[in-house]
Amino acid sequence: MLVLMRVYGGGSLSGREDKNCSAARRVAALMVIATITIHASSANAEELDPTNRRFAFGGIDVGNASTITWIGLGGAPLSNLDEDGIRLRALGGAGYYRYRTQSVPDGKNTGVVTAGEILIGRRLTFDPTTVTASLGIDLKNYSARLPEPDNPLRGTKIGIKAALEFFTRPAPDWFVTAHGNISSVYQSYNSRIAVSRNLGRFFTLGAEGAAIGDERSHEIRAGIVGGLQLGRSIATIAVGMLQNSDKGSGTYSTVTYYAPF
Repeated sequence: MLVLMRVYGGGSLSGREDKNCSAARRVAALMVIATITIHASSANAEELDPTNRRFAFGGIDVGNASTITWIGLGGAPLSNLDEDGIRLRALGGAGYYRYRTQSVPDGKNTGVVTAGEILIGRRLTFDPTTVTASLGIDLKNYSARLPEPDNPLRGTKIGIKAALEFFTRPAPDWFVTAHGNISSVYQSYNSRIAVSRNLGRFFTLGAEGAAIGDERSHEIRAGIVGGLQLGRSIATIAVGMLQNSDKGSGTYSTVTYYAPF
């Protein structure tokens, strides 16, 4: 149930750059706290109402030159979450990034990104496969430390986003998850596929691959992903290697959380 919004960069931080990054980290911390708070209330709600119709989600992604966090809410207004029907979702995110550029004196720049989206879609089940297709509004704002008139990622843009989510279970202990989205805002896209296996009742382990990009750069990822089920909530962590067209190779780690209520 996650659409990951990603930013890119490269280099080191100092002085004034730290102020932008500290502000972004404070926003990230507040989002993490909000996610935990929502989970606490969702756990109580689940005890009272086992037919969940809403969900909260959040996460943090750390790359070789960027950090971003996000939090969101969604729901099924006309059905339960385990039934087909209309789906609604709203998401907000913030983070900081670093990158190399010839448009500033020292060849390095940093910035802060904020983003949000509102999507409406429909879930359809074709046993053992579930597909959810969504369409909605996407908004992003990029604010660099030093202005760059020729940088395509600058200022605020709003546009249309289309997203597709996929789940299937080819064998009792194996499952495949995938999601992809494309946006008219800065021509951004994000796609991921993972193949995982249940290891007992509460743990899963698998491998994932991803492709992420926009007008400025493109990135390929490959790694391992593990999941932990906490009641009806799910926490996942993914770690692996990446190859970025702007900054070369590096590592990444992503932690996500999903809680129905």
